[in-house]
Amino acid sequence: MEANPEIAKPLLQPLLDISNREFKEKYGKVSGSWRGKKPIQRNAILALGHFKEQSAVGDLIKVLNEDVRPEIRGTAAWSLGKIGGEQAKEALIRAQAEENDSLVLKEINKGLQLLE
Repeated sequence: MEANPEIAKPLLQPLLDISNREFKEKYGKVSGSWRGKKPIQRNAILALGHFKEQSAVGDLIKVLNEDVRPEIRGTAAWSLGKIGGEQAKEALIRAQAEENDSLVLKEINKGLQLLE
């Protein structure tokens, strides 16, 4: 019985915008799926930041600007700061001016500090 590599070690960026239905269809039988998609998405965002994955900046900006969950937006802000670059910096500055959630603002500030 071998693990499906696409399930055991999925690509990270596609996890950022996976729907609930897609998550249930793809990962519903995996032992940790009972926790839902949020922990997996958060971990994917963290990993993209740790790997400094430049190709993910656009996707992370979309998460920062559009996701309804503050924990996910905040994690995207931190990850953008970790990755760095002008596009990430501009997105964090814009988000800082528009964000109302204190948790997200704290992570935006952390992200901006990482850029210094």
